[in-house]
Amino acid sequence: MPTILKFGGSSLIAPNAFRNVAKIIQSVPNAVAVLSATFGVTNKLSHIINLAKEGKKHAIIESRNEIFDIHMAISAELTDGRANHVVTRLINKYLCVESGSIRSLINYPTHGYCVDGIMCLGERLSCEIMASHIGSAEAVHGDEIFITCGTPSDSYPSYISERMIKNRIEPLLSDRTIPIVTGFFGRGPNGLVTTFGRGGSDLTATFIGSCLDARDIQLYKVEQEDKQWVDGFVGVIDQESKETIDHMTIQEAIQLAESDRQVLHKRAIKPIRNKETTLHIKNTLNPKLQGTRIINEVSM
Repeated sequence: MPTILKFGGSSLIAPNAFRNVAKIIQSVPNAVAVLSATFGVTNKLSHIINLAKEGKKHAIIESRNEIFDIHMAISAELTDGRANHVVTRLINKYLCVESGSIRSLINYPTHGYCVDGIMCLGERLSCEIMASHIGSAEAVHGDEIFITCGTPSDSYPSYISERMIKNRIEPLLSDRTIPIVTGFFGRGPNGLVTTFGRGGSDLTATFIGSCLDARDIQLYKVEQEDKQWVDGFVGVIDQESKETIDHMTIQEAIQLAESDRQVLHKRAIKPIRNKETTLHIKNTLNPKLQGTRIINEVSM
């Protein structure tokens, strides 16, 4: 059975961070990795979308070039430039003001599908670079394996996705190729990209885990303290004792998700409610520590 590993943007902040994540992925047998965008890129894309709605083409080009430079630098260091052509192709496809998706948004600023198509670019780029760096891996884009309900910015995967996920990922695992999956998005019934909204990459991981009957889903995080990256967050911190909670039930996690002390979004828990699956909230900087286990009552 596969193990699902999900890494948020804070785990992908620089080339060395990518290397650390790659080591974790390669150390886990039968791993399926789900990646978010490189740290800060989603915010940059959101800024570009706002610029497009205001028709500020020159500012869009400056921001596009910044995103391009970030990923080309990572690609150069991690892949010796092997991923450069993919980075160039994707950025031109989505952010070229003359022919890309961003042009459609300039012309139709309220078009939700245009927004979602651009917002998922960061995940596409990080997965392509990671797959190229690892070598024995393949990038799998969300619109290859997820059919969603079709609501822009707030979609949920359809049951039809289960067959697509198995057909795409299981042959890779059989061939000892690591699937590197984009978090956060799929495509609607009309074929256009839609994003899952808040907690979208966690939802990607748990939905894939449910479809593949994974027993373990590991959600890796890195925290900041006073704007400095620290090796201090491991799992779920008890607010009174400031110590890591060793384990909790899924129902307790849902209760936390509905409060200000969010562990993960409650939508991400839905796919595994009736599965014999354990979630682990772990620290990317110290992956050997157990972190917090979120145990499904079905498996207890």
